[in-house]
Amino acid sequence: MHTTIQRLNGVFSFLTTVTFILSACIALTSFLIPSSPTSDLKVSNFRVVNGRAPRSSSKATEFAFMNFDLDAGTPISYFFVG
Repeated sequence: MHTTIQRLNGVFSFLTTVTFILSACIALTSFLIPSSPTSDLKVSNFRVVNGRAPRSSSKATEFAFMNFDLDAGTPISYFFVG
């Protein structure tokens, strides 16, 4: 009979092995599949407002508000098109 600790050790060892093999496969395929990621960042609105934080003391602080549009990486459909 195996104790609970021994069974958990076996499960953990198996999961560690699977994670290592999966990581190795991902690392090897990165050499086979070319990757040229692109990104584009457009800031449309940026403003700084003086105010007071809700939970702080009476000290005034600066808050920054920013709206942006980020286009990053490769679309997922790239990998499924033959």
